[in-house]
Amino acid sequence: MKKRRNRKNAYQKLIVLTLMVSLSVLGIVFVCYGIYNDYEKSKKAKSIEAEELEEEEEDDEAGYALSDDEVSLAWDEAVIYIGDSRFVGMNDVCGISSVPGRFVVAEVGQGHKWLTQVALSQAEYIESTNPGYRKFYYVICLGVNDLVNIDEYVETYKQLGSTKDLILVSVGPVGPSSVLTNDQVAEFNSTISSLGFPYIDYNSVLMSEGFSAPDGLHYDDDTYRRIYDLIKVGLGDKDE
Repeated sequence: MKKRRNRKNAYQKLIVLTLMVSLSVLGIVFVCYGIYNDYEKSKKAKSIEAEELEEEEEDDEAGYALSDDEVSLAWDEAVIYIGDSRFVGMNDVCGISSVPGRFVVAEVGQGHKWLTQVALSQAEYIESTNPGYRKFYYVICLGVNDLVNIDEYVETYKQLGSTKDLILVSVGPVGPSSVLTNDQVAEFNSTISSLGFPYIDYNSVLMSEGFSAPDGLHYDDDTYRRIYDLIKVGLGDKDE
């Protein structure tokens, strides 16, 4: 009887031990599955995030069209922004001229005549007084005040581009209250974009994304920031 009882107790202990081991194994399996499941979810989330980031970068890159070799600024290269009231506003909002190597020559209400008689002289003075930079890019965005002078712009840009590193920026869209039309703007842009110089087309982006021009001509702060970001992407400029 005693031997049978001992065998029965041993058998029960074996069953308990087997159940405990089985439960432990199941626990480990569940934990491993949970870790694997979390890993797969994390990997999928990172993949989605990477795809979204790539799409955003592609959207930004779509904000400019370069008709020549793409520009990528080096530490010893400078940019001179030349423009009208829109560049004045962009500088006020974005603080462009506060960045080393970034200069702004811009004046309200100006166009081709001011470019040839005033702005280019100021730009050359900036070059001569900042000899630490080995190259200067002239980034020009003019025309909204005198779209009719397209022929004069074409001639000036051709002459200027033979001696300067010239980058042309599209004229941006106008709002409903403007006396101009976006068809006129598009026609002007089509001409200057065909000249063979690097060309940054923020007009198409704003027309696609939307923009705010309260008075029909000048943009709100967010739009100016968007324009500046698009120009910097086109320049390969990280403000470094």
